[in-house]
Amino acid sequence: MPDSTTLLSNFYMCFKVVRDGWLEKCKLVIGLDGCFLKGKVRGGVLSAVGRDANNHIYPIAWVVVCVENKETWKWFIDLLMDDINGCIGLLQVVKERCLEAEHKQCARHIVANFSKRFTDQEYKKLFWRVVRATTVEKVRGVMEKIKSVDTHAYDYLIDRDPTTWSKAFFQEGRDCDAVENGVIESFNSAIRHARRRPIISMLEEIRLFVMERIYTQRVEGMESYLDICPTIGKHIEELKVKQRLWGVTHCGYQKYDVRFTDVAYGVDLIANKCACRIWQLTGIPLPSSSKGSRVGPSSSRGSGAGPSSSRGTEGPSPAAQPPPPPRPAAQPPPPPPTVHVPRRRAQVGRSGRRKYFERIIKQAVKRNWEQCIEPFSY
Repeated sequence: MPDSTTLLSNFYMCFKVVRDGWLEKCKLVIGLDGCFLKGKVRGGVLSAVGRDANNHIYPIAWVVVCVENKETWKWFIDLLMDDINGCIGLLQVVKERCLEAEHKQCARHIVANFSKRFTDQEYKKLFWRVVRATTVEKVRGVMEKIKSVDTHAYDYLIDRDPTTWSKAFFQEGRDCDAVENGVIESFNSAIRHARRRPIISMLEEIRLFVMERIYTQRVEGMESYLDICPTIGKHIEELKVKQRLWGVTHCGYQKYDVRFTDVAYGVDLIANKCACRIWQLTGIPLPSSSKGSRVGPSSSRGSGAGPSSSRGTEGPSPAAQPPPPPRPAAQPPPPPPTVHVPRRRAQVGRSGRRKYFERIIKQAVKRNWEQCIEPFSY
């Protein structure tokens, strides 16, 4: 400033330990978003948040800016790309600065704007069917249905580029099929109280939050009895219940054809692939894929488990031995012993005590009115 006053315009934070942890152990997915400051100081916080192996948030970098626009996003992403080698104006900036990266849009924000123009709930259901479809054929079928209902809704979704928000067009091997930016929204909610503080206090509180969260998540992962992350293990246990509904047919070495009603997919356990593409997108085999890995027990025929002939051996043959005595009939289990549990006196509240004394007084009055009223006379 001309009067030698120093003003803070932008402030960028990215710790080397946090960055190295994301590069080595986390999913190579980054969510970008911004939020406003709530204190006396006006401005915003732009943040880059990733996902750890347990599919939880992993803050990578954050920056304080005077205003959220295309220029501040360019400055932030340039610094972020320098660190990892690699929303106003955000989509254009990502396309300009990260040409080789896969670009995705948050489906929840798209459907919020889509529902403002097309209020019928049927449009919203069809939209989410397009989002969750994992094959191009499914996307085309649902989009044709939307087109038959309303061509304007079809044109609106085409203009929003379905390749950036439908699972059918996501790249394989990312181990992340998220269609919404929930991780960054969670980070913005976690620092909502810090955004009311002055700049320095806010940055220190964010630093402590990130440091404590990373340590807590690390301890939770080390204490887990599973060889995989707790959240992923819980998800797989839920999938085991669903896989009983799928039928399996062998079609080659470690290759299966799995079927559920009129839906069938091919599964290759060697290549870790399923025709539904969900295994390739998430890295987790769904019921259609995990069912194919279950092989029934082998037959015991020819294993020598049956009784062999005893001819030519000394002693009586098995046929000459008397039959074993019959087993006694199974007796019913004895009844469980009865245990006397004393009744616990119910606790009476203030209103209950009042009603109790009122009832006693009424009974006394009914028995002898004069003797009851005499002690209370003045």
